[in-house]
Amino acid sequence: MVETRSMKKKRKSKNYSNLPTDLTLLIMQQLSLKDNICASVVCKAWKEACVSVRFKDPTPWLMVFPKDKEEYELYELFDPSLEKTHTSKSPLELRGSHVEHCRDGWLLISDKYLTKTLFFNPFTQERIDLPCPGMCLNHPLAFSCAPTSTSCVIFSVCQIKNGSIFIKLYNLATKVCTPLTLPHRLSLRGGDNG
Repeated sequence: MVETRSMKKKRKSKNYSNLPTDLTLLIMQQLSLKDNICASVVCKAWKEACVSVRFKDPTPWLMVFPKDKEEYELYELFDPSLEKTHTSKSPLELRGSHVEHCRDGWLLISDKYLTKTLFFNPFTQERIDLPCPGMCLNHPLAFSCAPTSTSCVIFSVCQIKNGSIFIKLYNLATKVCTPLTLPHRLSLRGGDNG
């Protein structure tokens, strides 16, 4: 069959910016964030579709440290929504460390001897060392928001005893550690933790 001019014109006029909206949204939902951003510059319709699906609730990524000592220098990040695994090399000083808490892409990590604490971003490899004077490093730690924020606070419950909770708050911006003693009515098995 010979292709006529009208057939060529019709074939050339087909473009992906004219896809039905529901189909475009379905496609954009399957893209990684990086691919979503790239697709958003194709045309106005794609940009609208990309932006509308970009800020859905993200699936938390899973981080896996191998048990084999020889492989300990690597860690894996698994994205369940895309079923993709990303392998990265762990900085030497983080090997054998303990993840205390994670939030906004950041990990709060204590070394294996519980003497040093730092923030680590496994995606960018950025790290922020913490002096944390006066913090209870041998107790579980958590933090309020990304350490790049001026409102980041590190929190530790140091002791629960005699109807009181003793906590410490470390403000990352001001570098001030504030101890607090608060009353509690928690019923704890085995009495108070001290």
